[in-house]
Amino acid sequence: MERVCIFVDGGNMFHSVRALDVKIDYEKVRDTLVKGRHLSRAYYYTGSDNTPRQNAFFNVLEHLGYDVKTLSLKHYGGKPFEKGVDVMLATDMLLDAHKDLYDTAILCSGDKGYAYAIKAIKEIGKRVEVAGFEHSTAKELELIADQFINLTLILDKISE
Repeated sequence: MERVCIFVDGGNMFHSVRALDVKIDYEKVRDTLVKGRHLSRAYYYTGSDNTPRQNAFFNVLEHLGYDVKTLSLKHYGGKPFEKGVDVMLATDMLLDAHKDLYDTAILCSGDKGYAYAIKAIKEIGKRVEVAGFEHSTAKELELIADQFINLTLILDKISE
């Protein structure tokens, strides 16, 4: 049976669904993306200020089987932003490919910064699916992925 790992770029997903004014159900996202294959692992990556609201959300994700990985948000000019989350995600995708933990990686992000990591993973012999929203997914990712899953077209299946 095909083994999959899901890698969710939480910041990218947050901003993408916020632009659409919808709420995503991460249990439905997981189940829809896995499609009856064997889920080896599911990860959720994001920056965090360790607020009670964020921690409650992370607890829900962990209850759903996601391994939540956070880095502290950086603050410049009073505005918080993520730094290093994409590198952490890409590193884990490569490490898990090298450890042979999956046959297919499913990247939930539209950030073209992942393109080089995707190429490297494919050179190892793994498949990579990119799941993203059409308004926020770089064309480069759509083209390099073995399969592009347009989350905009399946909002009815993954929304709360």
